[in-house]
Amino acid sequence: KEVNRLMRLVGDLLDVSRLEAGKMRLVTGPVELQELLRGIAKAVEPLVKPRGLTMTLELPEEPVTVLADRDRLNQVFMNLITNAIKFTERGGLTIRLLREDDAAQVTVADTGPGIRADDLDRIFNKFERVGLETQEGWGLGLPIAKALVELHHGRLWAESEPGRGSRFIVRLPYRLGAA
Repeated sequence: KEVNRLMRLVGDLLDVSRLEAGKMRLVTGPVELQELLRGIAKAVEPLVKPRGLTMTLELPEEPVTVLADRDRLNQVFMNLITNAIKFTERGGLTIRLLREDDAAQVTVADTGPGIRADDLDRIFNKFERVGLETQEGWGLGLPIAKALVELHHGRLWAESEPGRGSRFIVRLPYRLGAA
């Protein structure tokens, strides 16, 4: 377990270095977001059920496809969804996909403790950990996720109120460079 944790840390540090140096390259192709999100939900199900949490997927029937790097989007959404699970004690999380005119929007919402307004600006900084410091983590997941979304010409932000959970929203243009 410890070796895996250290391997993830090294991988995250390499990602941060590549992103900061502008050397992260995307391997793009059509990505159907429903398929991607269903796959992640299935992968994290073993983390949800034992904790008595619920996970709801709200996906449109008609495919929503973006031109993107599947592996990097998987990394972004896996991070947001596992964070929602990690910080939620009761209730659950909702993953919602909306088709907008110019972009796809994915929201990962949880019923966790929420984030104070003055901490919302800090959560995307490297090595920042706010709220439940008892949880494992290095404070790299959200900065990496944000940088990866921006590399896709998209936007990632958070909305939250203490005691009312958090929402992490990702907007991705359908085509790179369309934002």
